[in-house]
Amino acid sequence: MESDIQPQSGNSAAGRRASAPSLAQLAAIFFRIGATGFGGMVALVAMMHRYLVEQRRCVDDEEFAEAVAVGQALPGPAAVGAATYLGHLLRGIPGALVTTASIILPAAVLVVVLSPLYFAHSTAPQMGAVLRGVGAAVVAVVASSAFRLGKSVLGNAPALVIAAGSAFLVLGAGLQPAVVLLGAGVLGALLLRPPAAPSCEAPQASQANRKPT
Repeated sequence: MESDIQPQSGNSAAGRRASAPSLAQLAAIFFRIGATGFGGMVALVAMMHRYLVEQRRCVDDEEFAEAVAVGQALPGPAAVGAATYLGHLLRGIPGALVTTASIILPAAVLVVVLSPLYFAHSTAPQMGAVLRGVGAAVVAVVASSAFRLGKSVLGNAPALVIAAGSAFLVLGAGLQPAVVLLGAGVLGALLLRPPAAPSCEAPQASQANRKPT
């Protein structure tokens, strides 16, 4: 008689992958993020979290945190690295190519279109006032996005300690972010290991050895 107990690891992930957005949907999602994600990396990452984790539920918080960590560890814009990782996670290499191109394209187009306008009016007092107003709003957007992202990533004491220590080393001690990220990764490997998945072999073995009555 076979046991009814089945391993649970990976089942939820497989269900999320089955309902993952198509390539066209990924292109639309990340194009919208790239076009409306004012505030830099933190704002873009927060929008990815909202669309993929909170709304579509095709990525969980742990997978999303891994994407952000990979984006931070690689050269170049961290948000683009995270987008590439998430695209590959959901749709393989085609997904990585689609998400990367889609999140970059809006900013590239806007820079090409708006640069002549900016350089033509950069000395006008109104232009400086506009940029200062946008900068003030960006601070609020980044703070809000950082708060939302922190709620999903800083869920335990070791993660809080690593975050506080990293902030001190970057802001207080002036260490390079790449060095701090490398050290945080080592600490994460030591302190934030996921619990081992429960084995289903023991119940099966005990049931197989049970004598029939």
